[in-house]
Amino acid sequence: MVVTRFEDVHSRWTRALQIWLVLLGKAHMRQTMTYTELRDVVGFGTPVGMGYFLEPILCYCRQHDLPPLSVLVVNQETGMPGMGFAASGDWHKAREDVYRFNWYGIVPPSPEDFEQATSMREQGQA
Repeated sequence: MVVTRFEDVHSRWTRALQIWLVLLGKAHMRQTMTYTELRDVVGFGTPVGMGYFLEPILCYCRQHDLPPLSVLVVNQETGMPGMGFAASGDWHKAREDVYRFNWYGIVPPSPEDFEQATSMREQGQA
């Protein structure tokens, strides 16, 4: 049996799952991380390009009424989520909602779930 490594995967949706798993640990530890730290942990991309992989996570969370897990990734200079993050209301509250949520109580989404969530947003359905 062959083990698939993330370094061999070039799918946006599979990389979103990888990032989801990283962010679950951060949420559990009540921590944020910078775009650069995220890039270093997952071993690919550029800090500027991480939004491309975080978008499916935000779309999935919004469509399933989950706290916006991607709020935990912040700009190194400002300590705030990137400009693409549009939490309704206060992002500090959104972050606290993420910290309080029982992420280990739900089954993680699949790459296909991320693809569907992003597609629905692009079609204006969510």
